[in-house]
Amino acid sequence: MNNAIKVVVGWLVVLWISYVFLSLLPYTFTSYAIESLYIFFIFGVWMSNFLGGMISELSVQYNSYVINGFKLFTFLVMLSFIIFWYLRKNLRFISGLMVLLVMTCSVLFYLFIPLEWIVKWNQNGEIQTNSGLANVVFSILVLGIVMFILNKRA
Repeated sequence: MNNAIKVVVGWLVVLWISYVFLSLLPYTFTSYAIESLYIFFIFGVWMSNFLGGMISELSVQYNSYVINGFKLFTFLVMLSFIIFWYLRKNLRFISGLMVLLVMTCSVLFYLFIPLEWIVKWNQNGEIQTNSGLANVVFSILVLGIVMFILNKRA
């Protein structure tokens, strides 16, 4: 692949992933994120079947902090190549792996717990539906694969 195209695509991938990770951080840490709260509640209920009630309650309370903390750490690693330019290939490779890890877990989360791709929840007596978050997760997974492939070692 042409090096200029590789560089431009690499930057576009990094910018899009950074935008999504940073824009979702405040969304998942507020009580206004009904969809996110619902998703973590469903995950906690699903986990209670395997690990018990206390673990699932802790999961509901702290999963968003753990997951988003990892996303923030991934973002920092992804952009640290600006400071450590001589390590840029390795840092992009590592951050591509990190993106793959967190997004693969998210996609599996959508597919294997009793949660559909189009999330439905009850808010103020009305059924709300949204597939936006799942679609963004899938797009980041695909871009993480692209980032990994672009920066893999020969």
